[in-house]
Amino acid sequence: MNPASGSVPDPGNARLILVDQFEQLFTGGADPQEQQEFVERLRAHAARGIMVVIGMRADFYEHAVRIPALIPLINSALLAVGPMDENGIRQAIEAPARAAGIRPHPELVEILLRDLGFPRSGRTTFDAGALPLLSHALLQTTERAEGDELTLRNYQDTGGIHGAIAQTAEEVYTGLTDEQKETARLLFLNLSEEQDETGPTRRTLPVEDLFEGPSSRETFDRFVDARLITVDRAGAQLAHEVLLRKWPRLIAWLAEDAEDRRLRGTIVTAARTWEKSGHDEGSLLRGTLLQQAESRLDSHGVDESVRAFLRLSLELRDSETAARQALRRRRVRMQRALIALLTLTALVVGVGAGYASQARKNERRSQAVALSQFVAGESKRMRATNVGLAAQLAVAAYKISPTTEALESVLDSTAVPPARRLSTSTAVMALSADGRRLAEGEKDGTVRLWADAAGSFDPLPVPPLTGAGGPAKGMAASRDGHLLAAAYGRNVRVWSLAPSGRQVAVRTISGLPGTAVTAVAVSPDGRKIAAGSDAGAVSLWDVGSTTTVRLPGHATTIDTLAFAPDGRTLAAAGGNDHLVHLWNVTGGPLALAPLTGSASRIFSVAFSPDGQRLAAGLGKQHSVLLWKVDRPRPDGPLLTGPDSWVTTVAFSPDGRTLAAGAADNLLWLYDLATRRQIQRLPHAHPIGQTVFASGTTLLTRSDDNSLIAWTLPGPLVGGAKDSVWAVTFDATGTRMAVAPGAGDDSIGLWNTADPHAPGRLGTSIRGGEGADAFSGSGTLTPDGKMIAVGTVGGSVELWSVADPGRPRRLGAVTAANDLIEAITPSPDGRLLAIGSDDHTVRLVSIADPRRPAVLATKQTGGYVFQTSFSRDGRLLAVGSEDHHAYLLDVRDPTKPAVRAVLGGFDDTVYSTAFDPGGQFLAAGGADGTIRLWSIADPAHPVVRGPPLSGPAGYVYSLAFAPHGETLAAASTDGTAWLWNLSRPDDPRRLATLTGPAKGLLVVAFRPNGDVVAAGGHDRTVRFWTIDAVKAIRLACDESGLAITKREWAQYVPGRAYAPPCT
Repeated sequence: MNPASGSVPDPGNARLILVDQFEQLFTGGADPQEQQEFVERLRAHAARGIMVVIGMRADFYEHAVRIPALIPLINSALLAVGPMDENGIRQAIEAPARAAGIRPHPELVEILLRDLGFPRSGRTTFDAGALPLLSHALLQTTERAEGDELTLRNYQDTGGIHGAIAQTAEEVYTGLTDEQKETARLLFLNLSEEQDETGPTRRTLPVEDLFEGPSSRETFDRFVDARLITVDRAGAQLAHEVLLRKWPRLIAWLAEDAEDRRLRGTIVTAARTWEKSGHDEGSLLRGTLLQQAESRLDSHGVDESVRAFLRLSLELRDSETAARQALRRRRVRMQRALIALLTLTALVVGVGAGYASQARKNERRSQAVALSQFVAGESKRMRATNVGLAAQLAVAAYKISPTTEALESVLDSTAVPPARRLSTSTAVMALSADGRRLAEGEKDGTVRLWADAAGSFDPLPVPPLTGAGGPAKGMAASRDGHLLAAAYGRNVRVWSLAPSGRQVAVRTISGLPGTAVTAVAVSPDGRKIAAGSDAGAVSLWDVGSTTTVRLPGHATTIDTLAFAPDGRTLAAAGGNDHLVHLWNVTGGPLALAPLTGSASRIFSVAFSPDGQRLAAGLGKQHSVLLWKVDRPRPDGPLLTGPDSWVTTVAFSPDGRTLAAGAADNLLWLYDLATRRQIQRLPHAHPIGQTVFASGTTLLTRSDDNSLIAWTLPGPLVGGAKDSVWAVTFDATGTRMAVAPGAGDDSIGLWNTADPHAPGRLGTSIRGGEGADAFSGSGTLTPDGKMIAVGTVGGSVELWSVADPGRPRRLGAVTAANDLIEAITPSPDGRLLAIGSDDHTVRLVSIADPRRPAVLATKQTGGYVFQTSFSRDGRLLAVGSEDHHAYLLDVRDPTKPAVRAVLGGFDDTVYSTAFDPGGQFLAAGGADGTIRLWSIADPAHPVVRGPPLSGPAGYVYSLAFAPHGETLAAASTDGTAWLWNLSRPDDPRRLATLTGPAKGLLVVAFRPNGDVVAAGGHDRTVRFWTIDAVKAIRLACDESGLAITKREWAQYVPGRAYAPPCT
């Protein structure tokens, strides 16, 4: 039976009733009364001696206990089925196969166990939520088997545990026509619904409500045949819940359609209420909700009762509107008679009207606050998929009402790489190799030209180029952008362009092999053009000729073509042979040895700028493969990370960085020297193309036809191999030192003159091995010329960075008997305070950096995690593991004196900071609080105000802004908090900035006070602009195209269209 139907059939003579997927009782639209009745009927059958077995997901337990009739059964007859262990999974794989006469290869079983998390994670049990993934992967593997053995190759071809179901769905989808693809989108949206507490879930609908016409039915049947949709007596539903969480395209659809799905759910609930009321007219829709339903809710995908409910609601509205108009006409006739009376009473009414006016103002203010908070929330959510739109929504929220939530959203928009949206109708693009000319093929087939102006692309003032009807399937340009080729059907259109971009000549190469040209490439010098087709043919011709030559050696669909930078070599890949084919095309084309090693379809290839390496984006392996062009075998291991097909790859102009766009909606950036992933850029849809325009500008085109120009690296410093523990600016704010943990064993220097485009200065300073490895503690002296760095073994090294390209080790000193946790320079740069795991703080003179000397030692009751000097250098604050902060007088650094021991914390004190005026000391701890003291008399500190609370993790670092009124705190919950302390007895939270989920460990103000930097466990330093006016200007300057009317209506409901950045 289907719990979603809300009915229990007559069991007849059955002795067992099995109710599977009982959680659908809570997701199928039934109200509490229907749920109670369903359970009571089951209990009645059980009372007659029929065994009733209910199967339900554990995450719906809290829903079940809300039904009184279930509680005694849960208390007395609950059998918790725990996760399967490794042996159980092994039997689940092997036993059914044996029963079917199939033998899984032993290596395949081990690979399946590995992909499920055994044994690398040390797990002894298996997550039940992955069982459908295993089931589908095994089914797809079995269908690919050629005999009675399931091989590793069969399994790899499915995409694996985590990719099989998404791959199957994507394969069906890509085989549809454009019209069928839109039908598929509506189909999957209608078969899912949003649950506030459990996220998206499956939804069952009658089959006849899901489509109209034979084309819709054919689309539906395709997914049924692929076992992605199931049909039974109750209707149609998604075959696997995991489709909602593992298919990137569906995830993107759900994110876009979230508001409409919430509206649909509200309408369905209202329709059910109307039915229960006996079709009472008072239960029909009215007002804003009815307007939204009329304008935004497609009746397709809802059942007949809901359609009737909507139809009658609209009819009632129309009849009430007609009645109001008749009443209005009668009132006009009465108006003249009332004028005299209204005039007489105006004075009396005036006083009351004043109160009413104020009430209306208050109401409008409250509505603005609520809308601002809502839009700010949408901005926060959107930032994970559409950075530019999220920035504009943040500004809109702030302009509607400057709420705390809106300010947070505006400030957070400045801490991500800028994404300038250039177009929303781009089907294909091509960039000249010099990065100065961009061609954008639009959905209608026309081509627009853009020029790079100081890193910002702007349309050229020339007429668009005329295509051949419909979007181009491929496009390429010569190095200088004066020759452009685009594929339309079986033809390639070629334009010759003047330096201004105006068309000089156009010609068409027609009748190429196959039914469609699928890829096109232009040699860098603009003399040759290559085209690949769905027939596996690669055709080559000289630009001045119409004679084409078919290149030998390839027999399957061509997905990608690329010329080497010198134009001598052409690469092609695609289809199912998993090879990169190479030809020497300098004379008569000569096939070279193909590049091997891929186990997947290759969707994209790119040559490095020097032509020595080639990168390929792989399908089922979800990775990037690299070769040296003169060697057929791969050059090193795969570059991994994406959760789906890698559809496009590109090298940076210097060849040091590789960009890989994937169907998981992310652009992955890799440092090729270390082969490590250094950055991920979010998109709303799978990425179809990417190309570097310069070392700092990257273009991407997504499946939603968005063209985005990214500025890299943005307000970020990444690339560390371990958590970032220390960040220090020099006095000018133009230099910053970053110290990662011992896993990185280095400390680096960065140019932060423009914190939105930081650049590395020189080379990193490397530590030694063992006790000489750097610990993650380090600092830059105020003059920016020297770095002090601590080691695991307790020593401190001093390095000159006056010339960042040639750092010199000046001296070293043993400053502790254990790991160095903290190093802080005095304001004059002549003294260091050293905190360590040996429970001490030591003062070290660096007046002569070649001979640093320990001047004094003070003992605490635990590890010392942070030290800080007052601005005048007279006081030193120390945070200790012993739950206390120590205030020391260090005017004589050889004889530091403890002036006060500050308590009140329930755990370790991790952080301390003095305000610039030297009047206050703040300390933060592991209990998530910050305490403030007045230290006008250091020997008798006075607590000021209540403890600051809010962070859910440790307060690991504190910093005061240079003006002294703003305090920043870095928390291990991944947030940075800002408070205004202009009234220290009544502190006010300004904003909570969102950092990495893994946690922040350090926070610092740039000396001019307009930027906060924070780093942590994600191995990255982020910069936030915290001045609202500057942040708004940045957000608007860097977001590109204005928010559209449709987007505004979706994310800023009920307010007139007002683009915030115009």
